Amino acid sequence: METLARQKFEQLSKEKVYENGLIIDPEFPFLAASPDGLIGEHYLLEIKCPYSARDSIDAIEAVNSKLLQYCKVEGQEIKLKKEHVYYYQIMGQLHATKRKKCFFVIYTAKWISIEEIYFDQSFWDSKMSEPLQT
Repeated sequence: METLARQKFEQLSKEKVYENGLIIDPEFPFLAASPDGLIGEHYLLEIKCPYSARDSIDAIEAVNSKLLQYCKVEGQEIKLKKEHVYYYQIMGQLHATKRKKCFFVIYTAKWISIEEIYFDQSFWDSKMSEPLQT
């Protein structure tokens, strides 16, 4: 499913996604990331393909039906919850790769959701960097 999600993202965004291997954080060499793709020099891609939401009509219905516990509805969009481990995962990936933005893709055969998540330095400093140094 990730391959299909990557292809759909490329089609919609007109961006070329490059696959990658494990990337070790130069500042914290015990921390590594393996994003689902790299885009240019500044962006990365993280894909989730939740089987539990396969029959939902759209992302909002999936969240409202409590099938995507890691997201919340804001207006007519869904957003990744900052307290969820996926947000921490993305911040770690952005730091390790020294990139500015993640395209967070949630994909099913019926719909795709794309959220742009920017590196949050204050979140990194308070929630991740400090605990990693203790």
